[in-house]
Amino acid sequence: MTNTNLSELVVPAGLTQVQPIREIIFDYLRSAILEGHLTPNQKMIEREIAERFQASRTPVRDALQRLEAEGFLERRDTKSYFVRALDLKEVEEIYLIRYHLEPVVILDAAQKMDKEDFEELDIFLQEAESSDKTGDYYEVSQGLHQFDSLLIEKSEFHKIKGILSQSREDLRRFRNINLAHPERRKNALQEHRKIYEALVSEDSKQIKNMVRQHILNSFEELKKEVL
Repeated sequence: MTNTNLSELVVPAGLTQVQPIREIIFDYLRSAILEGHLTPNQKMIEREIAERFQASRTPVRDALQRLEAEGFLERRDTKSYFVRALDLKEVEEIYLIRYHLEPVVILDAAQKMDKEDFEELDIFLQEAESSDKTGDYYEVSQGLHQFDSLLIEKSEFHKIKGILSQSREDLRRFRNINLAHPERRKNALQEHRKIYEALVSEDSKQIKNMVRQHILNSFEELKKEVL
């Protein structure tokens, strides 16, 4: 997956009139990192960002400092900011959390789902599968994210959901990198389809096994790409 140059970021017309410019820059760069448009170790250039937002460097600096404080950027040689990459130990910890907690939440969600929920899950999957045929990995990512989010949302284990949400947010920026590869995209879609089938058939053992297998496969692929 190639880097998006800062000068190529598109700022919607009128956006800077909605809220303070430092907040807009922060939100926009954060989204660009999470969606994989700005990739690990990519340098943030204040001048280019300021030009894109037609702003002075002060709000840009404020936004970059906040992104650093929240773990999205890291500062090198005292003044330059780069998109922060997760290290192997950190990624292992996040996937360990997912491996043990996601099956619990999804099994709980399965007991709360109705016919409309299953139909919605199927729609998300079908849309992702259709996007895969055109090679649109971003839309595949969005469809799978909606699938996962609906499942987690249906659970009533709120504290566990909070832990999982943070863990998944930490990994969100790597999803597009992973799914940019056709083979991994194909496998991820197949794994989600099997999870869906296990949910429909109310096969608790299969649900648990497929969720964990998907998590393990994702971890192995991620290690190849960014670690």
